[in-house]
This record gives sequence, C-alpha cells and structure tokens, in this order.
Amino acid sequence: MAELLKDQYNLEFVQLLCKHLIKISSKAKKLSLNKDLVTLFMQQDWQDLELKQRMNRAALISLTLIEQNNFKQACLLINKLSDQFDVFLGMFIPPMITDLFFSLEDKSQKPALPTAFESLKHVTKNSTSEFAVRAFIEQYEKQTMAFMLTCCSDKSEHVRRFASEGSRPRLPWGQALTTFKKDPSLIWPILNELKQDSSLYVRRSVANNLNDISKDNPQLMLDWCEHNNKISEKEDWIIKHACRVLLKQAHPRALKLFDYSDPSDITVDRFEINQTELKIGEKLSFSCLLSSKKKLGKIRVEYCIDYIKANGKHNQKVFNWSEKTINKKTLKLTSTQSMAQMSTRKHYTGLHFISVRVNGLMFQKCQFELK
Repeated sequence: MAELLKDQYNLEFVQLLCKHLIKISSKAKKLSLNKDLVTLFMQQDWQDLELKQRMNRAALISLTLIEQNNFKQACLLINKLSDQFDVFLGMFIPPMITDLFFSLEDKSQKPALPTAFESLKHVTKNSTSEFAVRAFIEQYEKQTMAFMLTCCSDKSEHVRRFASEGSRPRLPWGQALTTFKKDPSLIWPILNELKQDSSLYVRRSVANNLNDISKDNPQLMLDWCEHNNKISEKEDWIIKHACRVLLKQAHPRALKLFDYSDPSDITVDRFEINQTELKIGEKLSFSCLLSSKKKLGKIRVEYCIDYIKANGKHNQKVFNWSEKTINKKTLKLTSTQSMAQMSTRKHYTGLHFISVRVNGLMFQKCQFELK
C-alpha cells in the first residue's frame, strides 16, 4: 500500500524540525534543555491528525518558538528554516509568514509588507508560497499584485511560477480569489510577462491560470488567446493547454481558434462497441470510421460516456480520442475505456451510453449495460 502523504510528517520529520529550530532560535534552544521539543509537536493525538492538521501544528508551534519582537528578524529566521526542507516537507513554512504578519497589531508599519513579500519570495524557492500569498491579495490587492509582477523577472523559475500560480482565481486546494473570478484584469500583466518564459514549468502555470479564468470569464480568456495565437510555439502550447476545458465543452470560439473543420463536412460510419454487457473491472472496446467530404479536414474526435450515478441519473464525461487531418479516404479509430473502480471515478451497475463527437458535433450513440 502506498504511503499516505501525511505519514511523511512523521517522527523523523519532527526530530529534524526540532534540530533546526534549536539552531536558529534561542527560545527553542533554552526550552530544549528542560523539555523534549519532539513531544511538543507529537502530542497524543498526532496519529489522528490529517495532513493539513499536522502541517498547521508544525507551523503554529514553530512560530511560537521564533522570536517575534522584530518582524524582519523573525522573517529571516523563517527563511533560514525553509532552506532546510524540500518542497513538500517545507509546505508548512510559508503560512508562518502570513500568520505572523496578520498577527501584527500595527500592519501599517512601512517595512512590514515589503518584508513579508521578500520572505514569501525566498521560501517559495524551497517550497511554495502560492497558498500563503492569497491572504495578502485579499487584503492588499494592488500592493501584492505589483509585487507579484516584479517576480516575473526573477532569475528563479520557482519565483516566476509563483507569480502566476499564486494569482490563479481557482487554485486547487487554495483559497479562491473572488475578486479575480469576477474581474481578472490584474492578472493579465503577469500572464503577458510570462507567456514566453523559457521554463515549461512556468508556462504550464500560465496555461492553468488561463484555464481558471475560462471557467468564469470565457470570452475574456478567448480574447487573450486570439490576440496571442500563432505568434510562437510557446504561446501556442499555452493556448492549447488553457483551452482544454472549453474544447471539452465544444465552445464554438475555442474550436474556431484551432481551425477545426465544419463538422457538417464529416461523416461518421459504423460506430461500434465490442459488447453490450460487461462487468465492472472489464474494458469496453469501440471503433468508428470517419471521412471528410472536403479534400482536407482538421478534426478533433472525442468519445462521451454517460455514466450512471448512485442516484440513477447520468453524468457525461468527455474524453479526447484523436486529433488528425483527414482527406476523403476513410479513417478508422479504435480505443478502449476501463470500467475498473478508480479513486477518481466509481462505477455503478446499470445502463450506460457512449457517443462520438467530432468538432463539437455529436454523432452516433451506443448503449451498454454494466453488471
């Protein structure tokens, strides 16, 4: 059985954390003379804590052991601590900066906000500050986004990615940015700075940010894509990756963006499945024949499965099958779909439907029963 992520926050991790806290904190060093620091973290309920709860405790206790009289000095100590941990095990550190800053009685101190920004930039090189920065965006939108824009020119790809990832309106596992879901205008300067970044790691984040925007503002996102389309391979890759949800939704402007042929010129013949009854765990095989009335036709072929849910209703999932340029000659496509139980999809017995869609137009449909 694969190790749970929370189990990486174990005794060995806590011992290492305590070792480094003693090095940077006189308070931790003094406390360790009279008390076992490990037990301070790993109380009796440790085994019952989930991943986020373990991370929260590691952050909270570490913060109490760091001198907080001077905000700038405290951030420097947090930076030193972050240098000792890799990406995953260091994810408890960025929230320490956020918690420390928002605990200040006087947040109007001129050095405080820039100091917090610089500390977030430092620790994101070792872990990621994309979650921790979102509270700053909520409270200090213009100042934070101006800072994020400066990160776009940093020599570290981790800092450049942080600018895009931290400003995503719908960051998975992160706090949604409600104002950016309504109006993404402050994000565009960042995406424009990073759209030709040398790092695929960064460009992938740009594409994911655009995909987030498309869920609330598809027309604005497509405006950006049309403006930047066919300028360079880097931007073309970003646009294709960013439009993946809109393409699955058969959005007309998204389909037109990639020059897919008029689906009325496509003919689909003999869409067939290998069996009309199969058991959970087996594979469904299917095939179809396609041809184009025109000499050449660029096609995006998808298959759509209407899965039956526990409540007896159906929910359709769209899968990309093939993208080709075809001529009048017949093109045969074959594929399979597993009906095994998955962590991301549970199958239920009952009648299912599978159909083929070409360039956004639904063609033939077959049905099968899962037993």
